[in-house]
This record gives sequence, C-alpha cells and structure tokens, in this order.
Amino acid sequence: MGKPFVGPAGKFLDQMLSRSIPQGTRFGFTNLIACIPLDPNEGMKLKQPHKDHIKACTNRLVELFELTNPSLLVYIGKLAEKHAPKMLKSVIGDTPSVMIHHPAYILRADVTQRGLLAQQCEIWLHDAWEEVIPF
Repeated sequence: MGKPFVGPAGKFLDQMLSRSIPQGTRFGFTNLIACIPLDPNEGMKLKQPHKDHIKACTNRLVELFELTNPSLLVYIGKLAEKHAPKMLKSVIGDTPSVMIHHPAYILRADVTQRGLLAQQCEIWLHDAWEEVIPF
C-alpha cells in the first residue's frame, strides 16, 4: 500500500495504543526509514535495512521531528531505539522517549508470549505518556 502501519502489525499497534494512551490524545508515528528495502538478488523485503538505507532517511526523519515537535518519542523496536537517537541528535533535546517491541516481533513470537509482550508495551507507553502529560 505504500503506507506505514497498515498491515497486521499496524493494526496490532493501533490496538495497543488504544489500550494504553488516553482517548482523544493526538500522536504520530513514523518508520525509521521511508521505504521498504528489498534484497537486490531476491526482490524480497530485507529483515533489517542496511546502514546506508537508514543514513539515506536521516534528513527525512529530522524534518519530520522538526515539523511535528512531539511530546514523546516512541521507538518501535530495537532498530529504531539504536539508530533514531543518533539520527535525531541535532534536534531531539530533552524530548522524553520510550522503546516498545515492534508489533511484528510480537506477532511472530510464540503464541504463549504474545499477550505478555503486548502488555509490556502497553504499560511502557502508558507510563511514558503519564510522565509527559499526567492524567
């Protein structure tokens, strides 16, 4: 579809957000990179984008951060937590942040672990949001 968070993982993310962030709260998310990199030999989606894909999207991510001026940064997955702070270091300042498991990671986990992983994310989101805007 060319849009982020519209597949099964996106729907799962929406469910987690609806359970952890107060209704009516405005928030936004973006992917670390602006496109889905494909393996040049197989044409399949890469499991992890290469560093050059991430570097190529740095200016876009900085511009998006500057335009939105978020109250809370939510790093979705370890890859975002690892790279986004470096990418945004010129503009991030004291913006609070939280890392959650990537919804696709949760959906790929053993069925007996999915509920626990989702609950962890919901608690982390709720607690982080409560620090920014106490309810």
